[in-house]
Amino acid sequence: MITNPQQSLNMLGSFFQNEPSFTELNIPELIRIDSDTGEPLWNRLIINNPNLISINLPNMQQSPYILEGNNLLNVNLENLQAIEFERSYFPDNNNNLLTSVLRETKIQTLNLPNFKGTTKPLPAGSDNINDANNIQVSFWNNYWLKDVSLGNSLMEQTENTNYKFNGFWFRNNYNLKYLRLNYPYIIPLVRIAGFNTTPIGSGDKGHIYVPKNLVESYKIADNWSAFKDKILSIEEYEKDILAEKNNFLNKTWEEIIFDISKNSELGADYELGKKMIVKINDVPVEFILVGKNQDISANDNTKTIHSSWLGVTMVDFIPTSVGSNNFNNSSPRQYNNALEFRQAITKIYEGFESIVKENIKPVKKFSKGFDINGAANDYSSIETGCWPPSAVELGIKTSIQAGAFTYDYFKNDPWSKINYRLGETNINEINGQKICIALRDYSNNSSNYPDLLRSIDNAEHPMEIINGNSTRPYLVIGFCI
Repeated sequence: MITNPQQSLNMLGSFFQNEPSFTELNIPELIRIDSDTGEPLWNRLIINNPNLISINLPNMQQSPYILEGNNLLNVNLENLQAIEFERSYFPDNNNNLLTSVLRETKIQTLNLPNFKGTTKPLPAGSDNINDANNIQVSFWNNYWLKDVSLGNSLMEQTENTNYKFNGFWFRNNYNLKYLRLNYPYIIPLVRIAGFNTTPIGSGDKGHIYVPKNLVESYKIADNWSAFKDKILSIEEYEKDILAEKNNFLNKTWEEIIFDISKNSELGADYELGKKMIVKINDVPVEFILVGKNQDISANDNTKTIHSSWLGVTMVDFIPTSVGSNNFNNSSPRQYNNALEFRQAITKIYEGFESIVKENIKPVKKFSKGFDINGAANDYSSIETGCWPPSAVELGIKTSIQAGAFTYDYFKNDPWSKINYRLGETNINEINGQKICIALRDYSNNSSNYPDLLRSIDNAEHPMEIINGNSTRPYLVIGFCI
C-alpha cells in the first residue's frame, strides 16, 4: 500500500535514473503483478541496477523475469513459489531478454522456504548444459553464493507432484558448499550437469543436506544417485558449519590489530594456516596466515611485520589482463615497473574493508626480474598495500638473494598447499583454458608478462610455473599487518 505518493514517486525517480544513492529496493506489499505472461506464478519484472545492494520482495509469490546486479549483496524472495515456465523469451518477443531469475550477484546465502521448484525446466527440450539457450537457466554466475536452503518440512507432496529440481541450476556457483532440501519428500531431479560447476559435483567440500529419513532414498533416486557420496542429513549441516568455523581464527580484525599493537610476537593461538575473512568490494575473501615476523618493514630494515596473509583463492572469477605493462628501455622487467599489473592490484586494495586497509603495513618485497641487458637479477620493491606472491615465497623456487624468504606455512610440502582452483571446487580449467595465477616474478627477459602458476592434472604436483606467459590470469593477493 502506498501511503506517501510523493515519497514513492521520488523513489521511483531515483531508481529509474540510476542514482547512486538508491541502493535498496524494498516493496514488502508486492505479492503478485498482473501481467500477460500466461502463467500465474510468473511476472515481467526485470531489475538490473549496479547501484542496488539489497532487493527485498518478501511477499512476492511470482517469479521475476530477471534480477541482476553485480553489487547485490542481499535478495529476499522468501515467498517465491516457482520458476522457469518453458517459454524462453520475453512476452514481447524481444529475444535479447533471456529469463534467468537471479544471476551475476554477490549474494552469499539464498533462503527460499516456500519454493516448490519448476514444472518446465529450462532450456526446453535440451539436456546439454553447453546449449546456447542454457543461459536462461536460473541462479547462474552467483560466484560467491555459499549456502542455499529450499522448501520447508510442512510442504505436501500431493500438492507439488509435478514440481522438479533442475540440475542445471546454480551453474558457475563456485562456492556453493551447502545445499539444504527441506522437503519432507524427494523432489525429482532432472539433469545434473550444473552441479559439476559447484563444490558439490566438483570437489570434496560441497554437500546436499536432506531430512534424515530420506537420506538413503535420495542416494538411490534417479539423478540424485550421482551425488550419493555428497548426500547427508540436515542434522549434519550445523556440524559442518561448526567444522568450517574451526578453520578460522577465533578473533575479529579489531582483536588481531590490538594483539599486534601490544606484542612483539604473536602467540601460539595464531596458528599458521588459520583463516580470516576480508571483505573486498563487499565480497568475502578468505585469507590464510602464512607467516609471522617474516616480512621486512619498508620503514626499518631491522624490523619485521607481525603477520602475513595470503588469499585462499582468486579475488575475482574473471581473468585479468596484466600484460602490455609499458616496459621501456629505461625500466627493468620487474613487478616494480609493471604498470598494468600494479594498477590491477591497486584497484583490489582500494576495495578492502577499512579496518584491514587502514592497518596494512608497507613491506619490502623481493621478486625475479630482468634488466635492460637481459641479465637475471633479483629486485626489491616497496609495497604499501596488497601484492601478488612470488615463487620463492611459496616455496616452489629458491633464491640466493639476501632478504628473500619462503613463508613458514609453505616450507613443508608447498605443493600440497598450492592448488588454486575456481573457488571451493576442484575445477582447473574453464572453456578449455587451464587456470593460471599471476606471480610477482618476471623471469623471462623476452616477455612483458609475469610468471604464472598454471594448473595441471597431477595429484602430487597440481600446478606448474610458466615463465612470462601471455594468458590472462586470475589474481591471488597477500598483505601484511
